[in-house]
Amino acid sequence: LQRSVTTASTADDVVAAAPSSSAAAIIKDITEFELTLSRPLGINVEDGPDGYVIVTALNETASSPSNDISAVGIGDRIVAVDSSLGNQMWPVSNVAGLVSACTSRLPGQTVSLRFERVELADDDERDGGAAAGGVPYATATAVGSEAPSSSLQP
Repeated sequence: LQRSVTTASTADDVVAAAPSSSAAAIIKDITEFELTLSRPLGINVEDGPDGYVIVTALNETASSPSNDISAVGIGDRIVAVDSSLGNQMWPVSNVAGLVSACTSRLPGQTVSLRFERVELADDDERDGGAAAGGVPYATATAVGSEAPSSSLQP
């Protein structure tokens, strides 16, 4: 298991990071991490209305025994997958592309996924950010819609 964690640091990153489940969200922080997993992954996903692939369920019993998916949370976004040849990460914008990238590998073969976890500001932080002399958090509005769920099982 490999994991790296970084935090978004620019306003552009924050504005682009509106979670699909909120009507009007103020982003407090974005944590990015990567996991290298074997098939089957044990992660269910769906297309979000804002172009992100959202984790909707975790199934550790359906996951390969070598996987530790405990770092992944419901609502996390999968934003990139490694190429099957080479050492590059390719952006993910829909479930079909993610499933294709993962199922093109043999069972037991690893795939690296880059995740983002968005932390929203609570009510006190929303009200006090700019008014208290702080830098206001970027705001974003997401339009919700129900999308079919897909499982990253072979």
